[in-house]
Amino acid sequence: MTYRCTGCGSTWSDEKLAEEKRNNPKLISCCPERKMQPETWGVSVSVFGENILTIESAHLSGVSNIDSYTETIRNCAHHLLSFIGDSHGERRDTEKQP
Repeated sequence: MTYRCTGCGSTWSDEKLAEEKRNNPKLISCCPERKMQPETWGVSVSVFGENILTIESAHLSGVSNIDSYTETIRNCAHHLLSFIGDSHGERRDTEKQP
């Protein structure tokens, strides 16, 4: 798992930072009080303000009647893919063309 500093975004461990400072005494850490957090991701789907599905790097949860939201969740997934394209590198159009 990768850890990232919440202040500067560095992924150097404390040991790596100390080593780099020994090699380059002029190196200054922008975060004197480093706070390293696991680098995680998450996506939530809400319908009318109610969180119905949460998918995170180490967590998955959904409402008990998740089957009622199948079309909504698929629609959300299509919109997410529209930002990055599908596995073949093609972007999807989410808007209907005239």
